[in-house]
Amino acid sequence: YGFQVYSVSPSQLLKSRNLSSDLSQTGLWRFVVEIQGRPAALLTVAETGGQWKAVAIGGAQLAAEVARVMERWPEAQGYSHRFARFYQARVDFIEVSSNGKVIGFVPLTASRLAFGMDAKFDPAALLHDSEIMPRLQKTAVDTINEN
Repeated sequence: YGFQVYSVSPSQLLKSRNLSSDLSQTGLWRFVVEIQGRPAALLTVAETGGQWKAVAIGGAQLAAEVARVMERWPEAQGYSHRFARFYQARVDFIEVSSNGKVIGFVPLTASRLAFGMDAKFDPAALLHDSEIMPRLQKTAVDTINEN
């Protein structure tokens, strides 16, 4: 299965109050590659020169986490998802919605590490804007200042 990658521009991220409404499509798609029914990698696809092409593959741990989120919050039960990558902060989340309403964000490995959270992944653990934004904005400012 595949999903679009969403993000927020650096200037918008620093003034954002509602993460969900500020997310926009990046033009990238990621697909979970399975081997013998198990997630093995993420394949990143982008439109280049008018054609869709694979531009990266890897992230076995990330693929496994994405698969676990999809199992915990299945579309068949009315959940929808958006993969959110924040390049300035180097973190990833999966936004989970039900009936068009955001219920929270699952922090993936990079997010947990960057935010100093418990390293154990839990696909049921949801964070809300108020828990994410201050950390995300601080991490983004720190990253921008490093460069």
